[in-house]
Amino acid sequence: WKPDPHIFLHTLEKMGLSPEQVVYVGDNYFADVIGARRAGIEPVLLDPEGVFPEADCPVLCSFPDLIDWLLA
Repeated sequence: WKPDPHIFLHTLEKMGLSPEQVVYVGDNYFADVIGARRAGIEPVLLDPEGVFPEADCPVLCSFPDLIDWLLA
């Protein structure tokens, strides 16, 4: 279970990708951000309601914001 990094690493292996090639977008700081980091993946938090105001990663409010962030 997240945040155990093995679920992330298993998925990377199945996709033939390395952590450096991936950005993980999740909506829960404790499961998604911490889990992705433990697997060496850059996390992005989708938090439109501001549930995790102290997040120490990029925080976005919408998927269109993700596109802008990726292109920046």
